Amino acid sequence: MYEHIFCVPTHRVIDDTALNRHFLEVAHAQRRWRMRLPLVVADDGESNKEALSTAGARFPDVECYYFTHDDVKSLYDAISRQLPAAACKPFARIYRDGRINYGNVYNKLYVLAALFGARRLHRRDSDTYAQAVVRGSESECVFPVDLELEWLGKVTEHGKILLVGGGYRGKWSIDIDHLIEDPDTRDLRRFFSALSIAEDEHEVVLQEHIRGNSEPYESDVLEFMSVKEPDCGNMALADIFEYVPCSPVPYSLGSDYFTLACVIEGNFARLYHNRATVHAHTACRYDNRGKLFNYWRATACLVVYQHFHRAYWRHLKREGFRSGIAARPLDELTQFVAGTLRTFREEYAARSNDVGARLADFYAVIEKKGEPALSEALARVRANQGDLIEMIMQSIGHHIELVEVWKLVMDAARRAANEHDVRRLIVGSRL
Repeated sequence: MYEHIFCVPTHRVIDDTALNRHFLEVAHAQRRWRMRLPLVVADDGESNKEALSTAGARFPDVECYYFTHDDVKSLYDAISRQLPAAACKPFARIYRDGRINYGNVYNKLYVLAALFGARRLHRRDSDTYAQAVVRGSESECVFPVDLELEWLGKVTEHGKILLVGGGYRGKWSIDIDHLIEDPDTRDLRRFFSALSIAEDEHEVVLQEHIRGNSEPYESDVLEFMSVKEPDCGNMALADIFEYVPCSPVPYSLGSDYFTLACVIEGNFARLYHNRATVHAHTACRYDNRGKLFNYWRATACLVVYQHFHRAYWRHLKREGFRSGIAARPLDELTQFVAGTLRTFREEYAARSNDVGARLADFYAVIEKKGEPALSEALARVRANQGDLIEMIMQSIGHHIELVEVWKLVMDAARRAANEHDVRRLIVGSRL
């Protein structure tokens, strides 16, 4: 159907500014690049259909598709019918089960891309959008999609570019303003260490990811083969999502970064740019104590998740991963990642580690915000710390099983797209 799709996943109401910018960006891409680029919204909250229809009326040339949770479940069921029996249980890990799951949000977009026949996936989020830049008396939007369409999939001296992305302007991806705004960066660096970020990388995160993306945009700065990780709401992927899914670990922030981490750690061709998208945490994240607890539980899960995965990438570097895997066909990556994850998980489980100390540092620096409700939420997280660690280690095993069958899943999705009921559902989702 399409070579590219432009996806916006959400479970909350999309802000009017973000909604309008998404339509503007897609409409701009279609005009400039003379192509069809559908806007695909996957809405677990089922709260944006009317607003999308209203916005879409202003952009009649933009093809907008809207999928609810029930729609996605029906599509997954159709794919399951195409799978061998042994692959159905691992695939079932990406079904929605009532728990927040950031990795499965990206996995859902990968599956939707396959159903649409696309091998290029552009992503923004409900709280991210293209920034407007004032030039003289005029204001114009700086659309990341231009760089994505120019470079994604292009063969360069570094190889075929599989990832194009940038950072966020405004809020960092984790809500730690009280640390970022403190002129004394020791607690901020302590937080970085809690996330298992090596000390020699702290300055890059601080200056490039946090402060650098807040600098006014003047002109494009392109960094090929950069080690910087783009943010999920400002990136595009080519091909690799056919072979490596994200982790289906529930709750954890950061579980949606696994595929792009494979690109960077495997030294595949990539491009980091300075067309940062605006990022604003929405007020509804914290409008009750339950949501406050959910957010900081998710961040505590990130501490545990990162402890394992950063150790895994360090292990692969010692084993020469960066020097060889990018030269191999992509279809070898799936089993390579599954095999090395399985072996390293066994080694990791057998040795003692300091993840408890990392969590203690995390609690200490976040609690310095001095808010009673936040302290209460952190106390609840701390009280369930053992179960949290066990859940994440179990989910890493589920991820390994999912990686092993992922190519079967994506192939099944492309076959399922030809079924009458699936075609009817997709066509019927167009607003």
